[in-house]
Amino acid sequence: MIQSLLKSDFLQKELPAFQRKNHVILRGSYSTNQKTMQAFYQDRIRSNQYKEIYDALIIFFSQGTANTDKTSILFDLGICIKNEHKMYLLEEAIDFLLMNKTFRDFHFLFIYIYKLPRVIITDWCHLYSKEIKQINHMDLYNKLIADFDEDINFDISQIPEYLNVIFPEQADSPLFYFYKRIMNLYKCIASVEVPVEKELPYQVIRLLKKGLIFLKEEKPQFGNPQVPYRIIFSKEFLARTQPGTQHLNN
Repeated sequence: MIQSLLKSDFLQKELPAFQRKNHVILRGSYSTNQKTMQAFYQDRIRSNQYKEIYDALIIFFSQGTANTDKTSILFDLGICIKNEHKMYLLEEAIDFLLMNKTFRDFHFLFIYIYKLPRVIITDWCHLYSKEIKQINHMDLYNKLIADFDEDINFDISQIPEYLNVIFPEQADSPLFYFYKRIMNLYKCIASVEVPVEKELPYQVIRLLKKGLIFLKEEKPQFGNPQVPYRIIFSKEFLARTQPGTQHLNN
């Protein structure tokens, strides 16, 4: 099982020690004698290290372990905290990594989720339970990543490059209101029931619901007003299903 990268009860015990050791303040902590995490990362992370950070995250997801020399950069730079075989990515680290355009273009699920507005996060979470009133980006990521192993044997070669190929923009499409920007994607697909039969269109909806794939909006082609939505496989998913292909520009 892929261990969660995001905050847990474990971190509530480990964070104070991390702050004392590195003389920094984390979100929700206050001290005039300590520097912010942004300044901390600016002092530590060089511009040529983002590729190393990317590779270390891919290795973690593909092997499911943090105990390897190839992932040590994540701890040396203060991006992650680890406990035995589990690794936790600090929220402040995501903030800093997203300032780098190259890293923003890496298709990690946690990056995609972190950039979503709260209303979409809430609608996505309601796909799991209508009873959930409040949830943050990290809670949603934890829920999704915990279910990844159920689908790692899915044949990704069946999935076309664009969502529009599977669901044309027409009135009887289950994504019609999404295409017309009346609903966000996750609110729109909430009412779509996925049948037991593995029909491709409905399997794509299932993969969207579970975060194994997500969409990237592209500019319409000249003479065609329809907005193309490229299907992106999350790097977490690819690392588990396609070892050795993690450097492909998906």
